[in-house]
Amino acid sequence: MKILQLIFQGFRSLKQIDWAPNDLNVIIGPNGSGKSNLLRLLELITVSAQGNLGKHIQRSGGIEPCGFFFC
Repeated sequence: MKILQLIFQGFRSLKQIDWAPNDLNVIIGPNGSGKSNLLRLLELITVSAQGNLGKHIQRSGGIEPCGFFFC
């Protein structure tokens, strides 16, 4: 699976994302800037695409209210 573009709003500390990843991406930034939250978002998209979202949510201890926009 290759993500061509990611448009997302309101996930954890990430206010708004409009990102078109390349073949290789490096995520850098200071502590508290949202690097781990971006990786969690990508993990959530991956398990959802694999049909395992329910199990993932149960293992994670529930879900926070957030907006989902998949294109």
